[in-house]
Amino acid sequence: MPDGSYCPPEAIDQEINGELKTQLDDSRFAEIEGAYCEALGELEDALYNQAPSPSGTTESVSTKTTMKLPKIELPKFDGTFGTWLSFKDTFSTCVINGVTLSDVQRLHYLKGCLSGDAEVLLRNLLVIDSNFKVAWDILQQRYDNKIRLLRAYLHNIVKLPSASAECSTAIQKLMDGVTESERALTKLGRPTEKWDDWLVYLITEKLDTETLKQWELSLDSPNHIPIYKQLVQFLEKRIVGLEAVLSQCAINPSAAIKPIIYHAPAVQESTY
Repeated sequence: MPDGSYCPPEAIDQEINGELKTQLDDSRFAEIEGAYCEALGELEDALYNQAPSPSGTTESVSTKTTMKLPKIELPKFDGTFGTWLSFKDTFSTCVINGVTLSDVQRLHYLKGCLSGDAEVLLRNLLVIDSNFKVAWDILQQRYDNKIRLLRAYLHNIVKLPSASAECSTAIQKLMDGVTESERALTKLGRPTEKWDDWLVYLITEKLDTETLKQWELSLDSPNHIPIYKQLVQFLEKRIVGLEAVLSQCAINPSAAIKPIIYHAPAVQESTY
């Protein structure tokens, strides 16, 4: 690029994605690209502020302000269908709708969140303002596939690991996995409010022996079929109870619960 000549942002970006990317490791390249995108956004704002108003005068103060992305951990997406809706909702809230950013900045953050198959889809897309909508449309066309999403979330529920031990963490992980997939299926328009029997069966099949026994004992009658909400409430109380016991044992190890052994009363010999 000749000294003193103007180079449009697209050309600068192309140069970065070409020659520089072959000379820098991924982390250093991402750092430089991020600084470039931020500087480009500020430059666009400065040009906007100095643009003449419709009356032909230059506005001294602009109501447009530059807001940087909040310092939060953005979601990651590797192309797995079972995590698409969660990623889409969070990214839309935090980046697309939540803050004032230029599209070139949005595209930078989007590409920074991707890995695996999703990253491959956008790998050759230049980080320029007009490409953010293109990139977001590509992802939606690929992953807004209701049939594949349905299969993915059903698979997530069926393949959740069992809580093989009487452990609050294992039960909580099981419940979190079911809840996440159940909400996603509801968002897809599936009648999950009618799936009580199926959900209760799947979850109870994955419980440890003691928790399953306590669940069966909690039921009022063998003729009363429990609903999913009832199981959730039971497991929430069960988790709180197990956590309380664990906390007490950590404070006072001697208070650890020991199995209670019942002995039959001794039979006295007859005096007759």
